[in-house]
Amino acid sequence: FKVGKSTLMMNLYRSLVNAEPFLGLFEVKKHEGKIAYMDYEMQEDQFRTWLQAGGFLDYDRMVPPWHLRGKNLHFWAKDVRKQFVEWLIQNEVDALIIDTAARAWAGLVDNENDNTKMRQFTDLLDEIKEESGVTDLFLVTHMGRPGMGTQEGEERSRGATRLEDWMDTGWYYTKDDKGVRYLRAMGRGVDKEPFALSFNAHDRTLVSGGISKIEYQNRMAMERVVDLISAFDINPSMTELKDAMSGGDSSARHRWILEAERNGLIQRVAGKGRTMKCSLTEAGVDLHIRKVRRTDDPEEKEDT
Repeated sequence: FKVGKSTLMMNLYRSLVNAEPFLGLFEVKKHEGKIAYMDYEMQEDQFRTWLQAGGFLDYDRMVPPWHLRGKNLHFWAKDVRKQFVEWLIQNEVDALIIDTAARAWAGLVDNENDNTKMRQFTDLLDEIKEESGVTDLFLVTHMGRPGMGTQEGEERSRGATRLEDWMDTGWYYTKDDKGVRYLRAMGRGVDKEPFALSFNAHDRTLVSGGISKIEYQNRMAMERVVDLISAFDINPSMTELKDAMSGGDSSARHRWILEAERNGLIQRVAGKGRTMKCSLTEAGVDLHIRKVRRTDDPEEKEDT
């Protein structure tokens, strides 16, 4: 819910049009035909502004986006279907993005939990692909709202199970309570564990550093360890540091501290008697200074 599905799809659109890596990480094949985008979600001016913020677009390889917010395209009706297929063929569409499914099927699927209706919709899309020569179809759908019993890593599309059964590959886009976005993918021949994405508000690009969700969360935890030690007037003991940390249980906090030590951000130094204290290394001090500068810089704040 409100994780930024359209932004993700616009990043995909740009990658397919320019034949450049998706999220800065995944190579994309160069389609022989053109890329089309059916936008049911945004106002045309906003869509254009967001898309153009990213810079260069190979206009020869894209079909002008089809803006359908507040409109219906009943392509299950015989005449409309014929015109839609002709439009795809005439524009040499090879890849098609539909954002979102719930608005595209309005008028055909009156109950998203009805597998019979959903099968009609998905079969229709397969037939239109076959008739028009479209090779790749990306269909945006919704997941259940947070707190509806879905376990992390087990998210699924909302509504009829037919939709999940039909798709070749499901991309699951989520956001944690810190606002960090993750993408995972699973399907036929695909099994990609969740990885973190960073968002640049200036050009509206999403980029992956190839860091898994677990790696990202460990990195954030290590940064918290560094920040906490910096906040103490004197070097804290391991127990004092664990008590001052938030989130996770005692064993998780202990693991984060050890992880920061293994990564050379903190070290243990002798205190009074036999007590060992936690101190920042030069690398830890440098990390903390860079983070403070990033937080104080309004331009850097835009990048989440």
